Amino acid sequence: MSRKKEATRKKAMDTAIAVLAKTANASLADIAQASGIGRTTLHRYFPTRDDLIDALALQAIEETNAAVEAFWSEERSAQAVLLEILEAMIPLGDRYHFLYRERASYKNCEIAEAYMEQRGSIQRLIVRLKQEGVISVTVQNEWAEIVIDNLIWSAWQAIDEGVIAPRQSAQMVYNTICSGLSWSED
Repeated sequence: MSRKKEATRKKAMDTAIAVLAKTANASLADIAQASGIGRTTLHRYFPTRDDLIDALALQAIEETNAAVEAFWSEERSAQAVLLEILEAMIPLGDRYHFLYRERASYKNCEIAEAYMEQRGSIQRLIVRLKQEGVISVTVQNEWAEIVIDNLIWSAWQAIDEGVIAPRQSAQMVYNTICSGLSWSED
């Protein structure tokens, strides 16, 4: 793809993120108008709204992966890694919280594969958190993963709704994970 075409595609995606963050059911026509790109041009890159949502979902996974990649370390405690990952991921929520309502895009094979890969990273972190005693060994890994994933989505939504301040959110999610998943069945 030429630089000009790539720049146009990027502009369309960046505009789509901004528009969809404000109006979740925005159409391709709304996005084309907001971006100053003709509808025909936008349709060349994204024939349907679902194609655009799929591209945004893949970009979200790539961006969140890139944001947390620097923190993966076997030398540091999993607890410290968890907090840094949350601090890196939660600020991306203003860009991608609207995708929560677009869960159908996860049926796309490429997106599902990328998401499963991302989930594998979280599962490895959960194992380490259990080894360090942060998460109880009695908590199922799958449950811990669901809780962590949903707490991140919830933080994105709470920030969007003005319920919590962005600066507080990572620590709040971290505290909830550490206290909520540390229980044991006595």
